[in-house]
Amino acid sequence: MAATVAVAAILPITLATPASAASVSCSVSGAWGSASWTWNGKYRMDNLALTVKDTSADGNHPAIQLRTLRANGTAKEWGWRHHYDGSGTSKTWNTYANDTTGIKNATIEVGNYKGSSTTYVAICMAGSLNNPNW
Repeated sequence: MAATVAVAAILPITLATPASAASVSCSVSGAWGSASWTWNGKYRMDNLALTVKDTSADGNHPAIQLRTLRANGTAKEWGWRHHYDGSGTSKTWNTYANDTTGIKNATIEVGNYKGSSTTYVAICMAGSLNNPNW
């Protein structure tokens, strides 16, 4: 008679942080922008799409910037992305954000910039969204 042997394996359990989708938008005279992303834990935003559109033939150009609040309470500005292709056009940047200090919440700023300069005519900030992993 054959003996039956039961084998039990002990495997480590890794709890994955649930990914959560988010999006924001805002507009000012001459410019509209939006961002969408997936929270990936406390430190990272994946599938980050920053989109800006020039909505007016006013000789100005739109720009967009990601802003985050770090876990230590300081703000981080991720740099302006400018779009110069003219009225009625839009541009999307597909990227990610990773901050080892932690990302507590995120928003965008959208600006309508004078001509090709870095002086804005108007600016808006979308409402910030909290990272659900905190």
